[in-house]
Amino acid sequence: MKFGFAGRVKGYPFAEEVLDSIKQAAEKEGIDLVFVENRRSAKTALVNADKLIRATVNLAFVYQPDYEIAPSIAAKFSAAGVPLIAIGFPHPGATYYGANNFQAGLMAGRTLGRWVNQHWAGQIDEALILKPPKMAPVPQSRLVGVEAGIRETLSEAHHYGVFVLQAQSDFPGGLAAVRRHLRARKPKRVLIAGMNDATVAGGLRAFEEVGRGDHCVGVGHGASPDGRMELRRPHTRLIGSVTFFPENYGPELIALALKILGQRPVPAASIIKHQMVTSENVDQLYPNDALRPPANLAEIARQRSK
Repeated sequence: MKFGFAGRVKGYPFAEEVLDSIKQAAEKEGIDLVFVENRRSAKTALVNADKLIRATVNLAFVYQPDYEIAPSIAAKFSAAGVPLIAIGFPHPGATYYGANNFQAGLMAGRTLGRWVNQHWAGQIDEALILKPPKMAPVPQSRLVGVEAGIRETLSEAHHYGVFVLQAQSDFPGGLAAVRRHLRARKPKRVLIAGMNDATVAGGLRAFEEVGRGDHCVGVGHGASPDGRMELRRPHTRLIGSVTFFPENYGPELIALALKILGQRPVPAASIIKHQMVTSENVDQLYPNDALRPPANLAEIARQRSK
């Protein structure tokens, strides 16, 4: 039995955890796994699909955020008769496995709103939504959910600004986007949310740079190892992150793949468990993090840029 995995993995902690989990589960089941790195290239992703087909894989996993080429990738595997499981980003005709993005965003927005009710008497000046420049409609519903959760928990009588800032999905991207915003505005109570922990942490750091770190709080998504370290940092303004437990994907994905190949009925979409990770429960949910060296996202970003 041979499975393929094509994805944009290098430099993306969440994708790296997913791949590691699949590798371990495949090895346990005696399944060969052929991995190809898509990088940030549509051409490479299409070429890699052909590589997996030529490798005669029985089934393929794809972790590919570029929605514009998703139909072409799916068509290649369909024409070759290779079942496809799309992780995190839907592909036409493929079995979907991943988050319910709107519900995950709703959880993040509610967490922010409840924090405001407890600490800022239900009053904010702005909510900053950090959005990648190029984003598929399904993942985008995560940010729609964030805004819905904030509005749901704050008083309808309270008026505040909502700003959608274009930001690359990493620490420097969030930092740069919020820096630009703060050059023109000086809000005092600000919520920050984005697609992942790194982007949000970058936005929070922009406030710290100008001595206004206590004017903002943020919630991320993914609860990446770096994000969990940030949650443990004293006085961090990252108050939570919605985790999708990517380290547990492998066994479920391998089981799903074997059901498909055994022609057993499977749902069109398998939705994973979501949970809010905070400084209060991060050690309980991820006790093995104590084996990792202490760090925060800013330090990690600086090291990676060298």
